[in-house]
Amino acid sequence: MLQFKELHSFVSVVSSGSLSSSAKTLQLSKSTLSRHLKNLEQDTGYTLLKRMPKSLVPTEAGLRFYSYCEQILRIANEAKHELATLDEKIQGEVVVYVDNGLLRGWLGDVVAQFLTRFPDVSVTLKTDIKANSNQWRDHILLCMGSLPETSQRQEKLCMLWQGVFGSKEYFSRNGYPQSPEDLINTQWLQLLGNKSEQLVMTDQRGTTLSVLVPSSRIQSDQLVLQGDAISHGHGLGLLPLWQASMRLNAHPGCFERCLNDWVADPLPIWLCYPFGKLAKKQRAFIDHIKGNLPKAWNTEICQSM
Repeated sequence: MLQFKELHSFVSVVSSGSLSSSAKTLQLSKSTLSRHLKNLEQDTGYTLLKRMPKSLVPTEAGLRFYSYCEQILRIANEAKHELATLDEKIQGEVVVYVDNGLLRGWLGDVVAQFLTRFPDVSVTLKTDIKANSNQWRDHILLCMGSLPETSQRQEKLCMLWQGVFGSKEYFSRNGYPQSPEDLINTQWLQLLGNKSEQLVMTDQRGTTLSVLVPSSRIQSDQLVLQGDAISHGHGLGLLPLWQASMRLNAHPGCFERCLNDWVADPLPIWLCYPFGKLAKKQRAFIDHIKGNLPKAWNTEICQSM
């Protein structure tokens, strides 16, 4: 059976090309190192190294075996570090950059539950997610829509279908659009960053339609402000059906949906966090988030027609 200490010896000798140098690095005697190499060759049934005038070099079998040894040792080291985190106490500050629409609509209660579970942890929530990505490079990011440029690991938690909404005041002045093509004649509210004047919509039968919308005279970079502009009668605009439903529950009649048989392209919800080994407090927060996603995100208004 292969032994980790023998694999370490083999990798070191291949890297250094010298028995003496590896023996010094590993703090082993040359006889012990030679025995490790001999055991490996007996276990594998292949000659792994050949002696040259001034060095030891791997054979073809040795080269192939070397790449696997590196992977085995790397994975073993990662497993060792992971087990070490079992003794790590979950404490300290977790910094989360978050879209305002998620903070007000869902995340606030989830964070409160997390703090109850882990009394030695504090959570700092920041909403300036349009800033330099270096600010959140080592932290957690939760956002809706277009993903800011980031070198982090990215997970798409959900896709939220969007509908067209307007206030009763707006509809009383301008009437209801009867088809997506009528949107070109409306006062359109656009989220900042969505510069396209074309809107792709899909009906319940799966028919897709690309329609023109007018340039927006009011733009915001947050869905919360988009909802405010719609409810104040400034025009029609898109909102995720999930978020609109929550706002209507809190403020009945603040706006209403039109073109009910149509939805616009879904809005993704992103979870981003650093690559590599995370602090236990960050891993605990991420696991808590994933375990407390809104139930509505699994319903048809979020995933499909």
